[in-house]
Amino acid sequence: MYDPGRAGGSAPPLEDADPDWPLRELRAMADRVHFSEVAERVAKKHAGLSAAARPAFTDAKARLYASAIEARNWGAADALYAEEIRRLDPGGFEMIAGAERWARAISALLAESLGRSGALWRYMSAEELASFAGGTFESRVEADGGRRGYKAFSMRPSYYFEKRPALVRVPIDEGVRRAVRPAVYTAMPRPISSAQERRSA
Repeated sequence: MYDPGRAGGSAPPLEDADPDWPLRELRAMADRVHFSEVAERVAKKHAGLSAAARPAFTDAKARLYASAIEARNWGAADALYAEEIRRLDPGGFEMIAGAERWARAISALLAESLGRSGALWRYMSAEELASFAGGTFESRVEADGGRRGYKAFSMRPSYYFEKRPALVRVPIDEGVRRAVRPAVYTAMPRPISSAQERRSA
């Protein structure tokens, strides 16, 4: 699951979710295939992972967890979740910790790939083109009149691009490189709405 709130933030408190060896494996794979294929393989590897059921928190911990989610304080929420899962379902905890290693590794590989990329791509509707004038890249306006706060790009075109009428290639100069942030992924649950996710970015 994409976690925009973790971009530049702290990692979940899973001390045994070290991404070093998965990252070495992914780097070796990336020497042979494109990053998108690496990502697809990782996604398939954990396709059966549905975040373990929400722990049966005590009333006090349930309130703390709900408060942390509302504030999008993922460090606190993850600590509560991990503590309860480890206590109540050690097998479920190990499954999530294993998936978290790979989530952190694919996030690190994405950042490395972005650092080597010379361009970004955006497929869009024709109405979005005006927002690219002067390189403003304005984010989409939501139903409530606010903006998402970010605009998503890809590192290469894909067959999805054929479904939209416009394709923009953005060369990565130093200004773009300073502004762009790679997506960060996590295996930890994020019980938020899509609107909240957009505001978290």
